[in-house]
Amino acid sequence: MASRKSLLKKIVPAAALLAASALFNAAHAVPALQLYLEGATYDVSTETWVTPVANGVSRLWVIATPGNQGPITDSKFVVAYGSGNGAGNVGVSVASSTTAGYGGFTDPSTPGTAIALGEDTSETSPLMNSGATLEKPSLSLPSHGIYGTGTYFQEFDIGDFTLTDSPTGDFISGFPSASLSADSQISVYEITIAGITTGSVHFDVYGTQNDKDVFAPFSHDAEAGTLTGGGGETPVPEPGQLAIFLFSLVGLGLARRRRKA
Repeated sequence: MASRKSLLKKIVPAAALLAASALFNAAHAVPALQLYLEGATYDVSTETWVTPVANGVSRLWVIATPGNQGPITDSKFVVAYGSGNGAGNVGVSVASSTTAGYGGFTDPSTPGTAIALGEDTSETSPLMNSGATLEKPSLSLPSHGIYGTGTYFQEFDIGDFTLTDSPTGDFISGFPSASLSADSQISVYEITIAGITTGSVHFDVYGTQNDKDVFAPFSHDAEAGTLTGGGGETPVPEPGQLAIFLFSLVGLGLARRRRKA
């Protein structure tokens, strides 16, 4: 019995430390895909980069970090808006651009032409494209409160991300400092939107990496047309990170109880 207690005393704190370490790494990991609207404010209540103007020109950054996982292919970004604007009434045009050194982020490569794939008024979610077969159709992009009833969207094909010629950073809760190394590809698009009469415009991006779907986490998306404030506050942990955090607290609590016993 004594040896079992001794073993537990060693295992529980180690498990708690491992969980806490995993939480730290998860919180500081840079996603494979991120979005940023130039000049936007990060709204911690919705975990979204937001700007106050829906109509007009928005400079959308797509930050892709292939890392050790390889290129991101068949990438698309989505422009979503309320169905109350009417079918065929919202015009979206896209021009390729660069960061021009904004915020210290250099971008030596200009993206290719974004190809418009049309407007979808089915009030469903965009379909991702990896591993699709007749028996296993593509999965829908998670709605995260955006897609479904009341939402139309337009998709644009932006091709593959294979370069590592730009610095990166974690675009969450605030504009990051550019990394010293070049390990990402940044594609900037000047998006001109017209015809929005109600609601906001939401942006998402997704692609395929090693035959698996990847998309910008909900905490790294962007929206034009609303600005509710909240910048500078502590961001809310994502569900997976919160679970790890709670597990680490439970482990530490058990360890303390056993030491007292």
